Amino acid sequence: MNITIIVPDAEAQRVVNAFAAEYDYQATVNGVPNRQTKAQFTQDCLRRHVRDVTRSYETRVAVAA
Repeated sequence: MNITIIVPDAEAQRVVNAFAAEYDYQATVNGVPNRQTKAQFTQDCLRRHVRDVTRSYETRVAVAA
């Protein structure tokens, strides 16, 4: 499944910066520039969120059964 979120170009940097700040993006890792860009990091955060919501839901359903 593919999920597409349209963010207007004028807002894209705000969204990327917000995710980077809220989820502790590190520009350097052990003194080396991070190979993952802020945009890639934002995409990973969104994927993790979808995964976490799904797992939480599945756990709640299993416990209720």
